[in-house]
Amino acid sequence: MANQLNQIEAIQKMPTRYRIVIQLYYYEGYSTKEIAEITKQKYGTV
Repeated sequence: MANQLNQIEAIQKMPTRYRIVIQLYYYEGYSTKEIAEITKQKYGTV
């Protein structure tokens, strides 16, 4: 449980552009291709 809280705290400290990708991929189940389209980034960047 403590490890999970540390991960959440670390994610919350990240810049928004990184946090969004983590949220979309790990918690909402989007593919990297979908995230690239949503964030208007190149696929290789995601």
